[in-house]
Amino acid sequence: MGNIIELPRAKELEESVSALRRAAAEAICANISLVYVEGKAIEMNYRLAFGELEIAILDTYCRTLRLRRKREVILGQITRQAPRSVKILEAQLDEELARYEGELLRKKRLVEEARQWEKHPRGVVKEGAMKAQFTAVILALHPDIRPEKSDLRLLNDAADAYIDGDGRKLRRLRKDVRADDDELPLGGLIDEEKRLMDLVQDLEAENGAVKIRAPFTMRANVEEEEARRAWREQLEGELESHRRRLAEEEVALTNMMKLVKRLENKSLKEN
Repeated sequence: MGNIIELPRAKELEESVSALRRAAAEAICANISLVYVEGKAIEMNYRLAFGELEIAILDTYCRTLRLRRKREVILGQITRQAPRSVKILEAQLDEELARYEGELLRKKRLVEEARQWEKHPRGVVKEGAMKAQFTAVILALHPDIRPEKSDLRLLNDAADAYIDGDGRKLRRLRKDVRADDDELPLGGLIDEEKRLMDLVQDLEAENGAVKIRAPFTMRANVEEEEARRAWREQLEGELESHRRRLAEEEVALTNMMKLVKRLENKSLKEN
């Protein structure tokens, strides 16, 4: 019958498109939960549990680098290295130190952010009514599902309300959305079904990928007691190692300064 779709097949396609739209909306809602609710909670709890240790490691390493820089510069002067060589070495050490000092400041900001989050956490995973309301907003307004009816402002407001756990605001926004789930495309049902099948596949693949990268890779260290203890022990061991290197650098610098003093005294006697 050419391009005409017979009635039973058209009905089947309409039902398939409707189901795929809902599956896409649920997958988008799941992604927002994973990234901004579950993932955020894992990340914040990780920082609260281990952030101070990571800061101590970085701080100790920065102190070691400062001493090493001072010692290397003195050594270059003692051994009468070419000024250009000394300057190059200084620049290399300064670059390394700046990089780690920047990371130290970043870690401190992240820990402070986690402390603020702890006072006003943005969430527990939303179930029940809130998830259903947010999914309905996505279904009606998301550009990947209904390009002709998308409303990014309202959609973003609903996402913020969902992430914040503001059920009252989400209910109000849901009322602003017309319930027209049955409004399906008049033509091109086959193309629409194919497009939505690809969309759902991509969304589900992305959700799977989210679960195997940070911060979900930290989940066991945050939520499982044995893994949490093992990771803390590893970080504490790393900190102790850095502290030993710092102590060694302090001794090396002290000895270097003593050598400089002896050479100065020898030079004075000879003159």
